[in-house]
Amino acid sequence: MNRPQQRDPDSTDSYTVAWICALEEEYFCACRMLDEEFTGPETSEDNDDNMYVYGRIMRHYVVIGCLPAGRYGTNSAARVARDMVRTFPHLRFALMVGIGGGAPTARNDIRLGDVVVSQPGDGFGGVIQYDLGKFKDGRFQRTGQLNAPPEKLLGVIPEMRRLFSDKRKPDRLAEHLKRLDDMEDYQRPAVDQLYVIEDPPNRPEEG
Repeated sequence: MNRPQQRDPDSTDSYTVAWICALEEEYFCACRMLDEEFTGPETSEDNDDNMYVYGRIMRHYVVIGCLPAGRYGTNSAARVARDMVRTFPHLRFALMVGIGGGAPTARNDIRLGDVVVSQPGDGFGGVIQYDLGKFKDGRFQRTGQLNAPPEKLLGVIPEMRRLFSDKRKPDRLAEHLKRLDDMEDYQRPAVDQLYVIEDPPNRPEEG
């Protein structure tokens, strides 16, 4: 059984995972995912403009920050990350977790509300930024890519798949998602369909 390490939740040295949200909707959900929420340490306003929520997920001490209201984009995210790294010297990861887009295929049945974890494939790092591509000759062509996740995190993915596939193990992800049950705006929609499926045109009767 994994037990949380005995660390001081009021010390900036205790936090090893940073979680950055771009939107308030993501921020609300992120804070609900904590197993335990802490008051947390005081941060210097002279060196850090961010506001934080502190907590623990299993044995990991997590600090969650959100982009300022009305400020979006990579530059704003970089400023939030910069202040986080300065304030919390022992961060091992800084994760940007939020709402993404995707297109379902015969192989990947993507549904509204699905949790997607990026991994490298087909020569690309994983996540494709929305503006790193263009349509040409009726097809989408990638013009760039984001870096792949750290090897340490990629190494966890096979274990996540194993636990998810083993019905004898508790579904930790489902347990966390149940914490949103009282938030009506964050429920799975009654109609779980990304696209309108049109009936095929009537074929002329053969004479």
